[in-house]
Amino acid sequence: MHNRNGRYFVKSGYYVARQVLRNENWAECSRGSDKQRGWKALLKERGRSGFGAMIRNERGEVMAAFSAIGPSVSGSEEAETLACRKVVEFAIDVGFSELIIEGDSINVMRALSSPSLDLSICGNVVADIQWLIHGIRRVSFNWVRSDCKRAAHVLARYASNLNVEMYWMEDAPLVALESMYQDSILMNT
Repeated sequence: MHNRNGRYFVKSGYYVARQVLRNENWAECSRGSDKQRGWKALLKERGRSGFGAMIRNERGEVMAAFSAIGPSVSGSEEAETLACRKVVEFAIDVGFSELIIEGDSINVMRALSSPSLDLSICGNVVADIQWLIHGIRRVSFNWVRSDCKRAAHVLARYASNLNVEMYWMEDAPLVALESMYQDSILMNT
């Protein structure tokens, strides 16, 4: 499940259950390579968060996915950072050694890319992610627009119905099929 260069693409993001202002300078969806799409959903009504991720190969075939409950968070940057940590842990557990991590929070992607100590409220999680990726052969971080990650968003929202983590290997979760096809259309346009 890798492109010719052996790199894996990890998409991480979040969804906040309220209107979020969007930046006009969004990056294009990545095309033609493996992608893991991660979303973080704030489930305010239950005081917890949800994580979802989907790994696809360069042909758009699902290689792995998960949906899991996370802790309560205070804001969108914390949500994005925790989602990124969860998808990195998932990618490592599944066995990927080269990752391109893509998220829709430019501040989080910059913090993860920076060798400087992050003194923000999420600095300890950023440091944790940077420690985790030391065991990975090659990692880079990219910023993408959030509408390229609908399937992972659905998996994060699905977590609100769960009491345990759900994992799918080489299978597309039925709950995310429609949004998975929408993602594929966006990636190929």
